[in-house]
Amino acid sequence: MVSGVSRPPTPLLLFVCSGNICRSAYAEAYARQLLAGSGIQVASAGTYGIAGQPPTGDLRAVAAEDGLDVRRHRSQGLTPGLAGTATLAYGMTETHLDGIAAAGGAERAALLDPSGGEIADPYGHPLQAYRTMRDQIREAIEARLDDWLALAQEPSPEPSG
Repeated sequence: MVSGVSRPPTPLLLFVCSGNICRSAYAEAYARQLLAGSGIQVASAGTYGIAGQPPTGDLRAVAAEDGLDVRRHRSQGLTPGLAGTATLAYGMTETHLDGIAAAGGAERAALLDPSGGEIADPYGHPLQAYRTMRDQIREAIEARLDDWLALAQEPSPEPSG
């Protein structure tokens, strides 16, 4: 854990990609929809440190196909504060895991795909690349969902002090 940073009493799942305008933004929105009412918080960030950018138009279109509204999403950079407060942090590629580790979250980091596959960046590619990304993220999140819901049932750690 990052010095001086404590984890929230409710679980926080952090999704990390490069710019936080495609993959992690979609993962956050989809996980939020599936985990609604569970008490689990979700967030996303990018290793490039870009702040305040909206999702790409193609991501907005693909998300809308699933009934997800990502129009209010704005990118944020991965920080030690975010990495330190996350219960679990998921990268889309090994490079993102390196970024999570550099921010102090290595012990709670894993690839989002539980089989260890990387999820390619669709940025700059045709709409079909976004649909492929969406399908991979949905499959990965659905594979992890029961484990995440079990987290919500665990008692919160007692504050030390």
